[in-house]
Amino acid sequence: MQLISAQQIAAMMDWNGVLETMRQAHLGPRPIGESFFIGDEHYALFSWGVVLPGLGAGLQVCSIHPDNGLATPPRPVEQAAFLVIDEQSKAIVVILDVPQITRWKSATNSALAAHRRLKQTLSLDNFSGRSVTAVKQDFHAGQLLKNLALLMHHLLQPVIEQRHKARKLRWKVNFTQGLSRLKNTLVELLAHPCVQGLAHLLGLMANSLSAVRPGRSFPRQRKRLASRGCEGYKPTR
Repeated sequence: MQLISAQQIAAMMDWNGVLETMRQAHLGPRPIGESFFIGDEHYALFSWGVVLPGLGAGLQVCSIHPDNGLATPPRPVEQAAFLVIDEQSKAIVVILDVPQITRWKSATNSALAAHRRLKQTLSLDNFSGRSVTAVKQDFHAGQLLKNLALLMHHLLQPVIEQRHKARKLRWKVNFTQGLSRLKNTLVELLAHPCVQGLAHLLGLMANSLSAVRPGRSFPRQRKRLASRGCEGYKPTR
């Protein structure tokens, strides 16, 4: 059994390799997983087991003790390890430092999700020209559009929560619809700044909502692979 520390993980990792490995993993079969939690506000024990048919299994064990942060000197509030189980022998072959793995995994998943969303929603692979300048202009215009839309969504969220506080589910601005509203008015707002125009745009966004349903998952039984990008994200109009 091999123990791999946080320092060893940091020394071995590189962004290109991690991104490509995670991308390949997302294209593969969906793992079978189950979690276990016991505890209260003083101490908690959490575990998460996964089985990836044909490749092996893993088990994450996490000990959470908030009072550790108040100790002198402070101790880690969360201490966790990930056990890698061999597919053939079913033996534990590697123990990994979870906090270090999580830093890489979370950042990589965020990058992959952002790439899928932006590529499909903003049609980043549909350029207006073939020159380097045209590609850069389209890309940076898309980034500006996305950042402004997310900023407006953030400003609107307290208003939306107050308006719909009596509803069972939490609501937020639909990203694709909000982006579509901004896309059709951004040039006009930049050329002719207007309080009434901005207020009208925010009103349209505030009425284009989606319910937040935590933990909702309906895996699709696909008869074919996605033909282009990620079909779960819709392009803007």
